[in-house]
Amino acid sequence: MKYHVEINHVREVSLVGHSDLAFWKRQLRDEALFPASIDGKATVLISSVAARFNGIRFRELSFSVAICRRENGPDVDGVYLVHAFNSNRFFALVERIFFHTPYYKGDIRVDAQMPASFHLTRDRTAALTAEMSETDHEPSLPSSLVVVREAMS
Repeated sequence: MKYHVEINHVREVSLVGHSDLAFWKRQLRDEALFPASIDGKATVLISSVAARFNGIRFRELSFSVAICRRENGPDVDGVYLVHAFNSNRFFALVERIFFHTPYYKGDIRVDAQMPASFHLTRDRTAALTAEMSETDHEPSLPSSLVVVREAMS
């Protein structure tokens, strides 16, 4: 896959979990896509990133669902971007206009240091907060996984 932009020096904290498969089948129907069915559930990804592009620092938070080529298939062939936020209003606008992606302005904090966390604020109201506990650096639910990555290539 060829990307329009490649970014180095990224800090990322992601949360992977399971969701209602029937719900995602309905949501993706108009897009002619199928959610991957893993143990009868859909897989969702919430990814938060802190990075820099052309010297401009920004943060992103995106919500995606794993998809497959055939209905009720267990293979993950890609992910569908459901909704996303960018801390830079201009970057969010560019994403929406030029790439037709569902990006909007949001105030985002990403902390990849243990215990990892990310926060989204919209219109001065907390919209989403995810934090690892101070004592337990393992996911608190067996169906979730926190991925912390600091890519410095």
